[in-house]
Amino acid sequence: MICKTTVHEAALSGLPNTPAANGFGCGEAESSSSQVSRYVAKVETTAEGKIRIFARNILASEVDGHYLQLEPYSDAEGLIPMTNTDYTLGSQIAIRSWHCKTDMNFKFVPAACRKKP
Repeated sequence: MICKTTVHEAALSGLPNTPAANGFGCGEAESSSSQVSRYVAKVETTAEGKIRIFARNILASEVDGHYLQLEPYSDAEGLIPMTNTDYTLGSQIAIRSWHCKTDMNFKFVPAACRKKP
């Protein structure tokens, strides 16, 4: 996933300023390089690096319009969520784990996301 890599690289290399919502440069909702595709309606990010992908053209009654959210954590156990200041130059905190959240039936999400945090 392109956006996940972009957020991860931002954490490792550091950004000159704290990121804003939809400000990671990975084709978010208001971006000119939007990641809209046949199955992706839009991509959004929070200042903390959470990525929310909205589905479309898959299964109207159970998937379309619903989201899959990837949440970055600075520890392997997934107990310490990333904050927007973790991405700034000089305080780069590595992302050690990701958790998935969704509002769709779990049977439609990738296998890696079916593990409950």
